[in-house]
Amino acid sequence: MRKSNRAGEVSSKTLFDQANEAWDQGKNKLAFKLFLQAAESGHGWSENSLGYFFDHGIGVRKDESRALEWYKKAARHGDVSAYANIGLSYRNAGNRHLAKKWLEKARRAGDGSAAVDLAKLVLERPGKSNIAEASKYLKVALKSKSIDEESREEASELLAKLGTKKSS
Repeated sequence: MRKSNRAGEVSSKTLFDQANEAWDQGKNKLAFKLFLQAAESGHGWSENSLGYFFDHGIGVRKDESRALEWYKKAARHGDVSAYANIGLSYRNAGNRHLAKKWLEKARRAGDGSAAVDLAKLVLERPGKSNIAEASKYLKVALKSKSIDEESREEASELLAKLGTKKSS
């Protein structure tokens, strides 16, 4: 993270914190503006947040290609959430190969939610029985320390459903 050397300028981290506070208060346009200021100075988490805002049309017009640009900038700064967001963007665009590559990168970096998304991606493949591979990803997700509660519950439910199916 780069901090300014000039007196009176606000650090990228401070802008990021202010942006999150504005977002929590429903001030989406202000949050976008603050994330943009921080991202322009190279703050990775702010870059990922900008991608999310563009991806979902929060405080700005929805623009998936600009979202992907910001996610990639954040990924270059090592933001693991950006890896997963890039994977999900490619999945939504129908590029399963790149989706798997980026979700796998997020999973290897410890993102348990990415493992759940990988399991779902594997199960979507037509004409193949992928229960064993999906189960492996779901078990990784459940062991992860970096997974949100919703993804943990989804992993448990999917694993239970897969357990009732017979592998071919």
